[in-house]
Amino acid sequence: MHIQLNRTFEEFNDSGRKKTDWGDFIGHRSGRLTWPDLHAKRVSVVLGEAGIGKCTEFELEALRLAEAGTTSFFVALNLLTNSGDWRLALGTRYAEFVAWQQGDSNACIFLDAVDEARLHKHADLTLAVHLIHW
Repeated sequence: MHIQLNRTFEEFNDSGRKKTDWGDFIGHRSGRLTWPDLHAKRVSVVLGEAGIGKCTEFELEALRLAEAGTTSFFVALNLLTNSGDWRLALGTRYAEFVAWQQGDSNACIFLDAVDEARLHKHADLTLAVHLIHW
């Protein structure tokens, strides 16, 4: 069973760090970004502590988009170590990915480090992100 969360995001701003006001995380606050806000951007990076459900949320959002008719894919970055790994990383969705590449439509691609500890060295993350620019 999955419970739909009304997930919100905040743009990162490192200037003038302030003490956390936990009230900001309760209820709907103006200025918060939602999934549709992120989808409207060409590239979004979601950062968060380990274990808070980013991986699950990315997978579920990719499924929600697909069910709504928007092309979307979830890719575990630790599976991308060379350009041929797209087949492995996408599994049964690989043919759909290739068809999308040959077209001219947009897609939402959720790239997840899953568990950074699974990456063998720092360069693996850099390589995986580079491979996104097929």
